[in-house]
Amino acid sequence: MRRRPETCGRRGGFTLVELLVVIGIIALLISILIPVLGRARDQANRVACLSNIRQIGVAFRMYAGDNKDWCPWAAPLNRPDLYADWIHWRTGINNQGLASSAIAPYLGGGKGFAKDMSLEKVVRCPADRLQDRPSFTQYPYSYTMNIYFGSDGNYPQACAGPPTRLSTTKNASEKIIVAEENEVTINDGYWVPGVASSMALTNWQGDWDWLSIRHDGGRGEFTNNKPFPAKPQDMLHHSKKGVVVFVDGHADVVPRDYAHMPQHVIPRLAL
Repeated sequence: MRRRPETCGRRGGFTLVELLVVIGIIALLISILIPVLGRARDQANRVACLSNIRQIGVAFRMYAGDNKDWCPWAAPLNRPDLYADWIHWRTGINNQGLASSAIAPYLGGGKGFAKDMSLEKVVRCPADRLQDRPSFTQYPYSYTMNIYFGSDGNYPQACAGPPTRLSTTKNASEKIIVAEENEVTINDGYWVPGVASSMALTNWQGDWDWLSIRHDGGRGEFTNNKPFPAKPQDMLHHSKKGVVVFVDGHADVVPRDYAHMPQHVIPRLAL
């Protein structure tokens, strides 16, 4: 009988060493790609967050245009939702929730809008991991209104004077009207960027509502501690940046100390 000719060389397939080398290369590529993909995702979330807060800023200006140049109210914790609150974060008016918020009509809202998730997306940053923050069940949104623009006067008037119309704001392009608040301090729609005992502002300090810096490597910064009263330049991570929108409608990322300086949050104060 004829014998089948033997094949030259070795049989097909990988040796154990070759397989380990391939696995090592794949692991190395993954270790390089994961941080890059993470940064790309964070950048995309920041862009989306800027878009959200810019839309909110435009809605504020449109609301003021229809209401004798007054801003909506700041939606604080110590009372139920009122018709002029910028955001209805509890049951809203007649149980309409977000749909009855003062700025909802300027964001595409209207009758039956509570069933539409698009408004939810505008008032919540995509990087805001609600389940990771203590106030999730209380205030499940990401942005808060600067109290010094609240036209109902529900704020520390001693250091800012009475409410002002939007058009009378000094240096509008430098005055923050809405900010993305830190996940530990946020608990209502009412942002307190700082307080002082008088209009002299000699003892001004950032108090309990801090700017979020989640887009600048600040996620979970208060895991083991809490924000504390401090002058803007003495705040933790004071040079890291967060998302805000200004009175003139433009949105930007600004350092935390910038966002808590009185000349950037009090309407009557010139730079």
